[in-house]
Amino acid sequence: VKLLRLTEDTWIFILYIQHIIIDAASQEIFIRELFRLYESRLSGGEKCSSLPSLPYQYGDFSAWQRKFYNQEKLKETLEYYENLLVPAPPCLKFKDDQLDPSEEHVNIFSASFEGFELSYSVTERLNELSRQNNITLFTTLLAALAALLYRYTGCEDLMIGAPTNKRFYKGTEQLIGYFTGQSIIRIDVTGKPNCSTLLERTKYAVQSALEHQEVTYGQVVNAIGKKNVNQAIGQKRPYRVILNYLPRPVNFNAADITIYSEEQKVGQSMGRDLTMPIWEEETRDGIFMRGGFKYRTDLFERETIQRMIKNYKTLLNTITTDPRQSVSNINLDL
Repeated sequence: VKLLRLTEDTWIFILYIQHIIIDAASQEIFIRELFRLYESRLSGGEKCSSLPSLPYQYGDFSAWQRKFYNQEKLKETLEYYENLLVPAPPCLKFKDDQLDPSEEHVNIFSASFEGFELSYSVTERLNELSRQNNITLFTTLLAALAALLYRYTGCEDLMIGAPTNKRFYKGTEQLIGYFTGQSIIRIDVTGKPNCSTLLERTKYAVQSALEHQEVTYGQVVNAIGKKNVNQAIGQKRPYRVILNYLPRPVNFNAADITIYSEEQKVGQSMGRDLTMPIWEEETRDGIFMRGGFKYRTDLFERETIQRMIKNYKTLLNTITTDPRQSVSNINLDL
């Protein structure tokens, strides 16, 4: 934490938080409570008078998790992951790969980031399509990502990782801590499905993952051992692509404060081949989407990722305007 004074009445408050102790939802809670305390002190109130009491703490959540691991439910979830992962689909092989992913002996890779935006109209159509099909916007975005991977790799059996919110215990909604787990979603793209069929398949794949989100893949690895998992599925990483659907950025109204949230994107390291963070942002004109691809620089050139973004936008547009179109026949710049 740093507080820098620029002028007589201009200050910058810098807060750096390690991701291992806080998730995106907790960050919003923290900033909201910080604002409440700030406004309370400005008005002459007591230090904590504006914060509600919490029925539980993060330690309670940890205790619930340990208790859960001793129950029969844990065995059922481990069996679900065993059925999900074995046999695992072949490693994704992108056309622009510089090496065979199955032969890697390192875990962390250099990475870069390329951003993009989806217009107000496209975002509105995506939300409307999701409502019509009784699915979440996340599911629609995931189906389009699966279509993109299928078109680039030819793989009809896809595993995609997705961070999930583990605040399913009542009373944890306002707690600060790390409640995020990594779930694996396995999507079937066989038979050259049209967009509507792929949306339906993705819907059921997401539902299945959410029904077993109490135990994440990382906890499965801890429970039965990383070496045993790798031997069972025949590879080091069963999923190499992640879709990270983020909450809307924190936006608070204060006459004398402006919030800037900056995440280091360029030059960062990563343990997967491709990660796509994406989120909604609201302005006076409506809601649009912002996102990007974080990618391994030893696998992809920047021009390849830029073309991939262009193709992803084409898939999103086709899904919303011509859902009966076959995924295989959509005109992409591959």
